[in-house]
Amino acid sequence: MLRTPLVPALVLALAATPLLTVGATPAGAKGRVKPTVSISASDTTPVTGDAVKFKGAVSGSSRGARVRLQEKQDGPWRVVDDGKVRRSGRYRLATEALDGRATYRVQVLRNQRLRRAASPTVEVTGSAASEPQLSSQPMRHLRAELGALIDEHRDDRGLGELWQTSDLGGYAQAWSVEQAEQGQVLTRTSFEDAPASYEVVAEHTVLGGLPEALMADLEAEADDVLGAEGTWLGIGMELRDDDTGYWTITVATDAPEEPGDLGPDPATEEAVRQQILEETNAYRAAHGLAPLALMAELDTVAQDWSRHMAANDVFHHNPSYSEQYPSGWRRAGENIAAGYGPDDVVDGWYASPGHKANMLGDFTHIGIGYATHPDSKYGRYYTQNFARY
Repeated sequence: MLRTPLVPALVLALAATPLLTVGATPAGAKGRVKPTVSISASDTTPVTGDAVKFKGAVSGSSRGARVRLQEKQDGPWRVVDDGKVRRSGRYRLATEALDGRATYRVQVLRNQRLRRAASPTVEVTGSAASEPQLSSQPMRHLRAELGALIDEHRDDRGLGELWQTSDLGGYAQAWSVEQAEQGQVLTRTSFEDAPASYEVVAEHTVLGGLPEALMADLEAEADDVLGAEGTWLGIGMELRDDDTGYWTITVATDAPEEPGDLGPDPATEEAVRQQILEETNAYRAAHGLAPLALMAELDTVAQDWSRHMAANDVFHHNPSYSEQYPSGWRRAGENIAAGYGPDDVVDGWYASPGHKANMLGDFTHIGIGYATHPDSKYGRYYTQNFARY
């Protein structure tokens, strides 16, 4: 359930090294043959701690022969993995990448058919993962992440949730742009130019980086904002060349006096449905997930429930939504929201862990509902019905 109160590593080169081999040797006095051993590494510049896989082939009658992966770094060779040659004459071994340069080889142990042999060496250089860059993150993701951190902080202290809106976010963003243009952190002395439906109760401006690090600064320096008695949250950030940004965090209260008066809203049900679908699938794509497909039958379930909530001025989950699905589903879920504008509702769901889990869940289809009623408590009502078929 989601509502607004009273309104709304270094980049890794994964190319394997060329296969290296050592030449075969004539049979020894006891009939054993020294085999040829090849080796390649899955990655020669991995992130420290990541798995590096080694594979290769052992010539001759090598099936079942024991092989050992040996590692050397500032000392003698040591065994880090072992195994056996497969029926195909090939082996696979692995280890975790060390920090810095290390040398590896694969050794074949002597048996009744083979003499001891070793592959050529391969050098692998591990390094620490590079830090994520502020400039590489979409602004909507940054807002959602920081908003979720602020809400977690407030929840731990028994404070009410703050709800992000696009117009208050735009107000905060404009001030971040102003700071970037002047090249310094600025404190606003008046909020008379704030959107008419809000009264700003607290605001904090700071030069910072990614949300997690920024949140630590806010907890140390901006308790007036984090603990403000507010309802609405606006977040702005304008990037600098050094990959930091001018952040503005604005908290406001006083939603419109008439929550049913939504003003001009030309968005049709279908337009909002398509917008929610596109934004939901954009979040799924960012997590490497397949897009959800609209299903007309699920649209009907979702639309009927949104209309029910709007017409009856109620806000709760459909107690029998899955019973209304077409047969054959294997997994089902539902998100609802109220009061948000169409531009904000998907970000609101994404910022809430339970709703985000549904958005990124193991589903294949979705139905979306959107309804309004001028005399209802929240004005706008949204439903997402998820299913896996």
